[in-house]
Formats: sequence, C-alpha cells, structure tokens
Amino acid sequence: MHTETHMAGTLLLCRDETQEPGLWFLFHCGPEGALAVDLTRAHPEIGYKAFEQSLSFEDSRPDSEKIVLLGGPERMDNGLLVLHDTASATPDSYRVNDNLSFLSYNYVRIDGKPPAILTDENRPGRITLKPRAAFLIVMGFRLWEGEALTQEIENGLWTTLPASSEIVFYTPRAQRRTKALTLIN
Repeated sequence: MHTETHMAGTLLLCRDETQEPGLWFLFHCGPEGALAVDLTRAHPEIGYKAFEQSLSFEDSRPDSEKIVLLGGPERMDNGLLVLHDTASATPDSYRVNDNLSFLSYNYVRIDGKPPAILTDENRPGRITLKPRAAFLIVMGFRLWEGEALTQEIENGLWTTLPASSEIVFYTPRAQRRTKALTLIN
C-alpha cells in the first residue's frame, strides 16, 4: 500500500503519549514520504516577535497565542511553515484540503541583523495572507521516508483524524491533543 496524497490534511495521534507525544498535522504525502508538524510544542529558542514585522495581515483569532511552534526535528532552525486557513490563501499558498493551506519559507539568522524570511527561490519575502487570517507559525517538521508512515498506521501506532480549523487554530496548543482524543473516544 502506498502513502496516498489524500491522507494530507489529517491529524496523527498516538494514544500512548509516552511513545509518541503531541498532535501531528500531516501536510504532505507522496510516494517519497510524508511530512507533518507537531501542533502542541512551543519552539524553545525562536519567539513570535521575530516574525511580527514580516506579517502583512492581522490574526483573526482574538485570543490567539503569540508563539512559534516547534514542528519537529528536521530543519527546526530554518524550515519555516505558515499553516493557515484556506480562505486566507494567496497564490503562493499550497492547498492541503478544503480548510487548510500552508506557505513555505527559509528562516535565516545572521549575527547583528534581524532574521530574514526567504522564499523557496531564496528571494527576500514577507508572510502575506489575506486580511484577518487564522494561522500558525511553525519551525521544523517531521519526515517519514517512503512508506514508513503508512506502515506505522497499519501497525496501529497512529490514529488518523480529519483536521479541523477548530482544533488547529481555535484550540489552545496545550489542549489540542486532549481535544483530538475526545474525538476518538
């Protein structure tokens, strides 16, 4: 069985938090592998203030947490993903499903200068979405090569759930895993 692209846009949850903590959003699947980000952990080194001047829109969530998430162990220092609602998408957004899209950037830190956000073509960039967007800023991701994730799902390690804007954007990060667990119990 191949990892299918229709799995993109789902949440991955392991009921045993000691084995696999967090709540993972699967944003890409293909024959080469799968990519996901953890929606529950704050980045220990990179703060939200580093991005405020790069945002060209307002957050639509009135009580949103102003944090950067640590998405996973791969590229956690320079791999920047902005997960956002599809209604706020721009032509540069990658659509994951009907509700969620993302932007991909490189985050560059140079001593003595403010951090820079670069596009995939290494051009200077700004995080641009339509006004009043619901979004999360995530540094890093988790990678499963080939069919490794499919095998882990078949072996019962992961439960997959549809990703909703309610859990992703409107549930505080510390409560996202618990809320997802209520959907499968």
